[in-house]
Amino acid sequence: MILGVELDEAVKRGEAERGVSVLSFEPSMVDTPMQADARASSSGVLPMVDFFKQASAEGRRLPASAPAAAMADYLDADGHARFTERRYQPS
Repeated sequence: MILGVELDEAVKRGEAERGVSVLSFEPSMVDTPMQADARASSSGVLPMVDFFKQASAEGRRLPASAPAAAMADYLDADGHARFTERRYQPS
């Protein structure tokens, strides 16, 4: 968000053109090797390990293709605000 504000200020001062937007994207829990490592950890190393194990058992991990497709759709569209926050919501 700070980068988005700084870019806006630079545009207002005539120091930059409006060619860049900032997207803060929260993809949810994605099935990645990092998730597998987290679930294989211990509570001494990762206090939230039980949360990750339970979420996995309940099928709450998304395939990486789902949020990747949402980001690609966003990037293909035009007219974004300087700063946008998105949280992936499966349809």
